[in-house]
Amino acid sequence: MRPSSVGIGQVSYWYPETRQGRALAIYAGLGNLAPGLFALIIPVMIGMLGLSWTYAAWLMFLLIGVTVYAWLGCNAPFFQLWRGGEGEERVAAVQRARACGQELFPAGGAMHGLIRTIRLPRTWALIFLYFTSFGGFLALTAWLPTYWDERFTVSLSMAGAFTMAYSVLSSAIRVPGGYLADRFGGEQTALASFTVMGAGAVLVMSSTTLPVAVAGCMTMALGMGTANAAVFKLVPRYLASIGGGAGAGWVGGLGAFGGFVLPPLLGTFLELFGREQGYVLCFTLFAGLAVACCLVTVLLVRTAEVPAGIAAELESWQVICPLDNRPAEVVVQAISGEMPAGRLVRCSLLEAGETCEALCLEQVAAQKRALEETGNTAC
Repeated sequence: MRPSSVGIGQVSYWYPETRQGRALAIYAGLGNLAPGLFALIIPVMIGMLGLSWTYAAWLMFLLIGVTVYAWLGCNAPFFQLWRGGEGEERVAAVQRARACGQELFPAGGAMHGLIRTIRLPRTWALIFLYFTSFGGFLALTAWLPTYWDERFTVSLSMAGAFTMAYSVLSSAIRVPGGYLADRFGGEQTALASFTVMGAGAVLVMSSTTLPVAVAGCMTMALGMGTANAAVFKLVPRYLASIGGGAGAGWVGGLGAFGGFVLPPLLGTFLELFGREQGYVLCFTLFAGLAVACCLVTVLLVRTAEVPAGIAAELESWQVICPLDNRPAEVVVQAISGEMPAGRLVRCSLLEAGETCEALCLEQVAAQKRALEETGNTAC
């Protein structure tokens, strides 16, 4: 399990959707600075302290980090109040957590949320976007030193410096990328960032000199880092109401798998086509992935919109609330392709600005279907 996947889910519960982009960008962007920085620091430490003492120092660093986290870290209000069913009742915990400002809640148990979200096509679409941006970032961080060495025969120290610059820039740009995603929307930011990534890949493909190749890789770093932030602006928009923080776990965990899949594929290109043509094909792959991500983002936008003529008229249902068994009136709008209950417009048991949980809404829809089957629908 990737610790960052757990952390992304934990962080997301603390912030409203309007601030998810910047919150997750700061968390993951600053955290991802580590690969580039330690690629520079560890060789220096090995030269000064030796291999054994270097890894002993690394172990001490990890222990200090875990201790600080255990001391300062805590879950969002709902989990502190509910404690897996051993604290307050779920309804009371939700109400008190909402009063504290929490907007995102788990939809049922952890396994329930994981199963629901992994079955959604939009989950796999977001995984593909993160597979390309973050998985591609990991792949290039591991693969670029070989590229600089074999393609332009630079020294190992220079190859490491170029790789560190790519890694640090891609991680650091994720922080302002989160602010851009909050301001302009995750979809628009994703389209722009994948376009920049593709342009950088094309620049590297056509490069015959070191400066042009470096410029292309830095352009890719800008696009991929910003895309990482944009994807996690999209996760709460498309998945939070279905599975709480489970969607963030799937996207973060499976998306990073690109860091393991892409390097062997790039190596296969080199073996089959040689260095000259092989490196061109390697970056052609990244350009193609960028184009595919733009198309997937457009499809996500279209699925989020309500096509003309699809939305039904508003309907008022008299139902029993699944959370506290009280009679309630819900006003819904059935939307083709969405959850069975459609879009909740208003519920008599909710305060202004509150939203119904996905699990509750699904059970309300089941009541509606049962009433329709018996011919006793209350409207």
